[in-house]
Amino acid sequence: DTYSQKTKYNFVIVVMESMCRFKMGYYNGKKLTPYLDKLNKESVFFENFFSSGIHTFNGLFSTSSGYLSIYADKSMKSYVKKPFDGLGPLLSQQGYETYFYVTHDAHFDNMEGFYKLNKFEHCISQSDFDQWQIESSLGVPDHVLFDKLIEVTNQRKSNKPFVSVMMTASDHGPWRIPENIPFKPNGETQQDNCTLYADWSIGRFMAQAKKQSWYDNTVFIFLGDHGLSMGHTYEMGLAYNHIPCTIHNPKLFKADTIYSPCYQPDIPATVMGIIGASYTNKTFGINILKQEHPFVVFSADDKIGCVSKDGYYYYKTLANGKDYLRKYKNLDPVNYNQILKAKADSMERNMMRVYETAEYFIQKDYFLYE
Repeated sequence: DTYSQKTKYNFVIVVMESMCRFKMGYYNGKKLTPYLDKLNKESVFFENFFSSGIHTFNGLFSTSSGYLSIYADKSMKSYVKKPFDGLGPLLSQQGYETYFYVTHDAHFDNMEGFYKLNKFEHCISQSDFDQWQIESSLGVPDHVLFDKLIEVTNQRKSNKPFVSVMMTASDHGPWRIPENIPFKPNGETQQDNCTLYADWSIGRFMAQAKKQSWYDNTVFIFLGDHGLSMGHTYEMGLAYNHIPCTIHNPKLFKADTIYSPCYQPDIPATVMGIIGASYTNKTFGINILKQEHPFVVFSADDKIGCVSKDGYYYYKTLANGKDYLRKYKNLDPVNYNQILKAKADSMERNMMRVYETAEYFIQKDYFLYE
């Protein structure tokens, strides 16, 4: 193990609004992420990484707690009986200072309440900016929030290691790009321009981060909160859950691509693996730099799906009980659920076991009956 000498690396975890693989030229999508594409080549990139759900609250919840999202449950509002043994509690116990950054009002979806409960001491949001910096209902633009992260980090009095989780928002309607910045978009639509701007903001942030004293000792993780339905894959659109995930620290990790399936609940266990901490893993994730899942599961409100290591995608729509088995690599249109019935049955059985287990623990320990 090159990196598990119990080094207290800092972590900056950037959850990118609506960043799906489709925007990165995958599934014959548009290439709207020139900077991320370059970063992926210099990082450990996870080729088959999935979001737990299709909403921002799903993505933030699963990435921070290490738990699956249960369909359309508003996790950050409902699961508040006690903290999850996720990023905040685990890293607090390791002596970390914890930060959550969001561009807009921190009360939206109970973000601040959820993160404070889950041991994030500092919440930086729209109220920490001047009125003139706020551009829309989404608060400040991404690059302004990235600047704030650098400023707050540089002003820290403590010499503890830190973890900062940041939620971006510019790649979401109302589609607005800040004026008076050197970036001039050339996309076909304003929505494409916002993706290009969000990507530019990340490039600008990394260029500035490199100049900071804490850069070398910081692991940067970029992942989508959820994808975007592009209406051209399957009944349960893969682009809605197939998101990028990149772990970057060139001193620590050689550039590499990992092909086995992974998902958002893996983030806490992976972070704990990087610092070499011994702990009891109570999450639904693993250290994806060292271990592999046979399959991962995810949902899209009323649909539930599962992707296996050998390239199959099984999913079903709960409303009508229809189920499908696909070889998803090249978007093969054949439904193999009858042809490969044993495979479909096995994937369904395993998928439901994982889901029901997560639901059981959430109902038992975390759900505040409303």
